[in-house]
Amino acid sequence: MATKQTWALITGASSGIGKAVAFAFGGKGYTLFLTSWDDQPLQQVAVHCHQQFNVDTRASGDDLTRLALVDGVIGALIDPPM
Repeated sequence: MATKQTWALITGASSGIGKAVAFAFGGKGYTLFLTSWDDQPLQQVAVHCHQQFNVDTRASGDDLTRLALVDGVIGALIDPPM
């Protein structure tokens, strides 16, 4: 029997408030989809959340101010790679 995952989409997750929100939701057991234009620190946050909280994480280093990239993020949310 499959279990339902509760996802949290967090933008700006590479630093500051976004990073804190990622840690808060990860600590509550949410599956995380993290985005930020700053890919290297974003990947570090994703790894930290996965290791610290044992939650599935996906990270997308896209600048969501660029409309052309939003479709890719939406596609990844609808059909996340597993």
